[in-house]
Amino acid sequence: SDPRSSDPLRAPLIRAPPLRAPTLRMINQDRPPSSPPRPLPASTPRQRNMQNAASASVGAVVTSLFVTPFEVLKVRQQACGSSGCGMVQLGQTLVRAEGATAFWAGLRPTLL
Repeated sequence: SDPRSSDPLRAPLIRAPPLRAPTLRMINQDRPPSSPPRPLPASTPRQRNMQNAASASVGAVVTSLFVTPFEVLKVRQQACGSSGCGMVQLGQTLVRAEGATAFWAGLRPTLL
């Protein structure tokens, strides 16, 4: 048996193939270009205003749904005073005493 084969330090070196520079190629480069996309129909200023109003309304409602629970906790924590009520403890107490819907206590006036 060859002593070099059992000893990794004496094993012959393996030559790696030379590295080639990568070539950049566009996807579907071989296909002919398709027809250009059709332009969207032009909207009127009234349509744009309605779209903007609808987008703003939806954004305000979604924001209120997510922010109101934190506002409720913040106000309750401020009412707690300097006794050091933590947010997690306050949230647990709120759920036990008034239920989970208490987090959205001020949502109705906010949405109006």
